[in-house]
Amino acid sequence: MHLIRGRIVLFLILALVGSASATVHTINIVDFSFSPSSKTVNAGDTVKWKYSGSFMHTTTSNSLIWNSGTMTSGDSFMVQFNTPGSFPYHCNFHISMTGTITVNAPNVAPNLVLPGPQSVTVPAQSVSFGVSATDANANDTVDIILVGVTPAPSTTTPIYTGNNPGNFSWSPVCQETGTYYAKFQADDGKGGIDLDSVLITIQCTIHYILMDSLKFKPQVETVGVGEQVCWIHVDLLCVNPCFHTTTADSGLWDSDTMFTNDTFCFIFDTAGVFDYHCKEHLIPDSMVGTILVCSAIPGDANASGNLSLGDIIAAVNYIFNKPGCSPVPSCWLSGLLCRGDWNASSTVTLGDVIQGVNYIFNKPGGPWNPVPVGACCFAP
Repeated sequence: MHLIRGRIVLFLILALVGSASATVHTINIVDFSFSPSSKTVNAGDTVKWKYSGSFMHTTTSNSLIWNSGTMTSGDSFMVQFNTPGSFPYHCNFHISMTGTITVNAPNVAPNLVLPGPQSVTVPAQSVSFGVSATDANANDTVDIILVGVTPAPSTTTPIYTGNNPGNFSWSPVCQETGTYYAKFQADDGKGGIDLDSVLITIQCTIHYILMDSLKFKPQVETVGVGEQVCWIHVDLLCVNPCFHTTTADSGLWDSDTMFTNDTFCFIFDTAGVFDYHCKEHLIPDSMVGTILVCSAIPGDANASGNLSLGDIIAAVNYIFNKPGCSPVPSCWLSGLLCRGDWNASSTVTLGDVIQGVNYIFNKPGGPWNPVPVGACCFAP
């Protein structure tokens, strides 16, 4: 009676250690073996030995962590395993009856490694950063995906390449100015998931033109493709009510009537020369202006944003290998003839290469400076 009572108390103590949601694994005690003799469980799981033989048996830890006491037909005994490791055991009555419980360590969720907040000014800059994840479980394989960008960009598409590690890249435009969150997920395939986001702020390069004293100031403004121009009505000299407009000669944009302190903005997506006027003061006041939209830096044949020997190599490739090579634009002019036209001759020849070499090795260059021509009007 005392033995049975002690066994019940031990069972209750061991059972109370674990949670109700733990998995229970059954091992049968038969004459004369444990079936199965080896069992692998996860930390927090419970093992139940169920007696179904004719002789007396025990399940006893080799290190005496547990001992069922004598078990007879119909008895069962349970132990919850919370510590990872290997636990051999035996039957006290039959030394050849042995078994092993192997306890896996609990799964640890992976940890995303993300950069801090990102802020770029378009169109000159784009977003690019690396993403990776670590895992405390050395044998786990962690996959990373881009869950999405919120709010969804209206015009362009962010891209995530690779896996772990991977790279996020995005070339937003001025129409997408604002604040976004790029959300990533790391998954170890075993239920461990980490979600985290990167804050991305998109700003646009803005050029301001004042409407003042019946003039556009400045009268000629040079901008890049994809940049924004904003006109601000600050004129206090014209007769009240003081009306102005900014209206493209081609009809590309028209602000309609603007009052003092009003603002009108327009994004220029293509290179070219854009003349405009105020409909209210075109004649005799001649309130006119020009927006010059440039596509590139003259001489920047490989579109890197600066002038170097790489541009000379790209120009040579163009001259001797046209119509082109791949990838674009690392070794090619990418259709922008003006980029390789150092001397403004409207063609790309060895004369441009010679001028470029002289500029690179003698800059600031003097007469060797690349000559702005056409839509290529940015000074290097």
